[in-house]
Amino acid sequence: MHNERTLGGRTAEGALGPAILGLTMAVGRFSGQAIAGRFQDLTIILSEAAMACAGGLVAAVAISPAMAYVGFAMVRVSVIAPVALALVGQLVPPPYQITAVARGNVIGFGAFLLAPTVMHGIGL
Repeated sequence: MHNERTLGGRTAEGALGPAILGLTMAVGRFSGQAIAGRFQDLTIILSEAAMACAGGLVAAVAISPAMAYVGFAMVRVSVIAPVALALVGQLVPPPYQITAVARGNVIGFGAFLLAPTVMHGIGL
């Protein structure tokens, strides 16, 4: 929608944005498994969060659909959730691990469900 409504792109250009985001999410998830053994969990979470913020900023200030695509490709939040949930499992004592990971999932995915409604409510 951003590519079409804000940047004046055609319908096909608008459809390519979510496709690029989905593809990079898949690549991020697969590469996240590969880098999990090489870097500390907190380092992965912070670096991927910084990359996602930078990508969101690039997409927001884009002056063309191509520039927005670069931003969308940078938003690889798919790496953050599995690493964060693994970290929760490591930090919580064994009897509480399942409950803690389940609650983390509910909070994280609940935010994905509520965010569009909240953003619409505040006029974004």
